[in-house]
Amino acid sequence: MGDKLSLLPFAIGLSRKSKSIIRQNLFISLGMVAVLIPLTMSGIASMGPAVIGHEGSTLLVVLNALRLLGYKSKQS
Repeated sequence: MGDKLSLLPFAIGLSRKSKSIIRQNLFISLGMVAVLIPLTMSGIASMGPAVIGHEGSTLLVVLNALRLLGYKSKQS
């Protein structure tokens, strides 16, 4: 931002969008772990597919967070 107060609405909008994406990413990652642990411990899923599922969810979280790079203020 530097010394430009005119960029303050952009910074606030970006922080709100970041908070939303952080919540989505927590839901995705914790949801996947909450599903995979019981499935693996009960023997329904073997370790290999569980690891692939977990790593897939990690990639999904990273790709979801990359959406912030394209954020543009609605006032522009």
